[in-house]
Amino acid sequence: MSLPPLDGLVHLAVASGCGGTTLGLQCVRRELETGGRAIWVSPESPNPERFRQLLNSIPLSTLSKLHLFPCGDAISTGVDAAGRLSNTLDTSLIVIDDWTSRSGHVDPMAASAISELVKSMPENPPNLLVISALYEDASGEETWKVRGRGKLEECGCRTWLLTVEEGGHQRRQLDTGQEKLSLILGDGGFKARSHSSSSTKP
Repeated sequence: MSLPPLDGLVHLAVASGCGGTTLGLQCVRRELETGGRAIWVSPESPNPERFRQLLNSIPLSTLSKLHLFPCGDAISTGVDAAGRLSNTLDTSLIVIDDWTSRSGHVDPMAASAISELVKSMPENPPNLLVISALYEDASGEETWKVRGRGKLEECGCRTWLLTVEEGGHQRRQLDTGQEKLSLILGDGGFKARSHSSSSTKP
């Protein structure tokens, strides 16, 4: 069983250390393997060792269809650049990793840039994966809170949750809102173990 297709706009909210960047790179690999073009926006370039582990099967000629935009704290600038490039080149996937800080308020400029990116997408738009960190709900009403959830859902993003699953340090659970998948994290990325059709919105 493979990871579910993105199929549109997805906000992936990730518990600390669960591998959000890995899942994003795995989605990039899938796009490149099927002839697509991908754009990656993040404060820093992906970890070189992890990058090699996940993309070493991709020929250099194909890897040239991955465009990296490391942009420091100016995520909005990277998102704007990704939007311009995607409207110039035939792009099938845009990933925005760590789109807002892990603490404090949501970056309003980044949220606005993502909203404008969605509005400017062509008739046959690329899939969009936006990744951020989950945080624990201090009130105790919910287990997790999703940073910037309301703003991204206004843009049309569906929320996915990636959290630790009981039973092993490499086991994860991906909740897409429609199903929950049990995953194993390895050197080559995630592999799905099982799934259930029920899901509870946090």
